[in-house]
Amino acid sequence: MMQWIEEEQEVETWTVNPEVPASTLSKEDKEPAIDSSAEKMVHIVTLAEQESALSETLNQIGVSGYMLCDVRVDKCYSLEDEQLRGQKSIMFRVVVPKDMFGYLLKQLNQYIENGNQLIVISSDVEVMIPSNLG
Repeated sequence: MMQWIEEEQEVETWTVNPEVPASTLSKEDKEPAIDSSAEKMVHIVTLAEQESALSETLNQIGVSGYMLCDVRVDKCYSLEDEQLRGQKSIMFRVVVPKDMFGYLLKQLNQYIENGNQLIVISSDVEVMIPSNLG
C-alpha cells in the first residue's frame, strides 16, 4: 500500500493487486500504454531569494520546464549547506536529456563558485509521455 500525504492532512491511498497473475494479461495489456525515454532528474535546493536568478540560468541553458516547491532543509550535507537550515528554501525539480546533463552540472558548478548555496541531487529516470502529448 502506498500513501501520498499533502498539507492539511489530505491523504490519497492506493494499492496494487498482487493476485492478478501475469499469465492472465493479454498481449495488449503487457505493452506499455505510453512511450518512455531515459533521462536525468535533478533536484536543486537553494534559498528562496535565489529563485529568479536560478530560473534565469535554467532558461538560458535550455531547460524548457521544471517543478518548483517550497522545502524545509533539516539535515545538511556539508558545513556550506548549513546556511539552508532554517531558511526559506525552494527546490527545483528538472528533468533533462542525458546529453544535456553535463552542461547543466557545469552551469550549476559555476553558480556555486559564484558563492550561491545549492544542494544538487541527480538520478536516472524513465520519463513516460502519453503519445497524444509527444
